[in-house]
Amino acid sequence: MQMTKHIFPATFAAALAFPALATADDEASVCMPVGEMQATLIEWYSEAPRATLQKTAITETQLWVSVHTGTWTKLEVYRDGIACVIDQGADFRAEFDQFANSEALPVG
Repeated sequence: MQMTKHIFPATFAAALAFPALATADDEASVCMPVGEMQATLIEWYSEAPRATLQKTAITETQLWVSVHTGTWTKLEVYRDGIACVIDQGADFRAEFDQFANSEALPVG
């Protein structure tokens, strides 16, 4: 099981600005309370929940996308209320959206 470190919100912007800091291969993912993470994705990146990719008893993997900019973020949301960025990128295009018919996610 991979250990994650809780990083202050100020680090979140830097991690998304520099993809090498926020990849699935990193030992230290960017993590914060889920409400704060969702607000950051909505306000800073104009992203919205697109799909639930996987659910377990402990975690839920979510895909967030901005249809305006093409950015996307994959989150691991833990039952304890912490969300971690596990992957992110750009150039998300609706015509290649394999998640168009996936389960909708509530925000908040």
